[in-house]
Order: sequence, then structure tokens, then C-alpha cells
Amino acid sequence: LRVEADGTWTGSPVVLTSPRRATSAPAVAACGAGWVVAWTDPEGIAVQVLDRAGAPLHSLSEKARPLGMGGAAPRLGLACDRRGALIVWSEDGQPELRALALPHGETAPRRLRLAADDPPGSFAAVAVASDGDGFLVARSGRRS
Repeated sequence: LRVEADGTWTGSPVVLTSPRRATSAPAVAACGAGWVVAWTDPEGIAVQVLDRAGAPLHSLSEKARPLGMGGAAPRLGLACDRRGALIVWSEDGQPELRALALPHGETAPRRLRLAADDPPGSFAAVAVASDGDGFLVARSGRRS
């Protein structure tokens, strides 16, 4: 559902479906000529790519074990730049952040590992932002 700057709704609500229940709030980003929505479910990460009006174009899922903060639901980091979307998360017991890079117009993501010098499982939350020409990934730590 789109909301204009003056607060009016336009279009019809779109219900995004997944074969499994969501285990996190959705992360949403404007991306190219549309939108990307990502959330976690019991199997991993679900992603929906929408057109400008909010109609689903395609979906994908990634097997993963995203880590939540203090037992809370995991929170994905999501942003887009001129090339596409970046979805980032932390996995329990892993020494690096995991990510999916999804270029505009493509349906298959690239899987990435973002290395760090911290011990496994030390990332409690991640956030991603873009200036349109790259990404900044921020994380907060949790010491084991």
C-alpha cells in the first residue's frame, strides 16, 4: 500500500505471502523502479521484489539462521543503491556477517560473507544504508 506525502493512500493493499510464518518484522527499501521487502521465517530469509505500484514481480528464499538480539526476532539490514539491493544479517556462531546482493532486474542473488576480526556470534544487530553508490553496514556487538 502506497502512502503519498500528504498521508493519503493510493492503490490497493498487497498481501505478501510465504509458505512459512514470518519470524521478524519486514525490512523495506525503495529499489530502482520498485521495492524490495525482506523478512525472516523458520527456514531462513524470504524476499519479495515489487514493482512501483507494489505488485509482486518475483520472490526468493535463502536458507539461513539469522540471529536476533537477546533472543528477540532477527532484524535484517536492507538498502538499495544504483546497482541493486543488499540484505545483511548475522548468523549465530559465525565469525562474519552474511549478505545477499540482488542486482536490479535479476532474480538470482549473489551470496556474500562480510568478514570481521570479531569472535563468532558477536554481532547482535545489523543495519544497512546507501548513498546511492555503495553501502554502509553497521553492526552492534554482543560478547559471548
